[in-house]
Amino acid sequence: MERVDLIINHPDFIRIITKLKKVEKNREFCIHDLEHLLNVARIMMIKNLEENLGFEKEIIYATALLHDIGKLHQYKTKEKHAPYGAILAAGILRDCRFNEAETAMMAQAIKTHSDDEATNPLGELLRTSDKLSRNCFLCPARDKCNWDDKKKNKGVTI
Repeated sequence: MERVDLIINHPDFIRIITKLKKVEKNREFCIHDLEHLLNVARIMMIKNLEENLGFEKEIIYATALLHDIGKLHQYKTKEKHAPYGAILAAGILRDCRFNEAETAMMAQAIKTHSDDEATNPLGELLRTSDKLSRNCFLCPARDKCNWDDKKKNKGVTI
């Protein structure tokens, strides 16, 4: 997965993930670190195979790695992270040799992944997998969480 390796080594990805780690250092709730991003990718991959969705592994991993890239901006501005993240992700994806059609599909998935309904199949896969990656049922801070109950993952499900 050569292009995925390019993402992980991209200076913007490294800079944002490093700053995000510092900002979320004392965060009580869900952390948006590399472990979370890879958990989302792995769940997406499982669902992709089980449901015969036909997405390439590199598309899945690239989308998952970049889906929360706008979180740092959200902390600074209080705006939703996904639309801004889609813009950042598109630039990184182009730098990492994804073509325009791939970039557009992944950016759209990232842009809508936190909506109730994603606007493309990859976005729906991302939205569902992102939710499933969270162990809300085990979280010690679950009673303080401001997520709507419908969004919380309440069991071990893939």
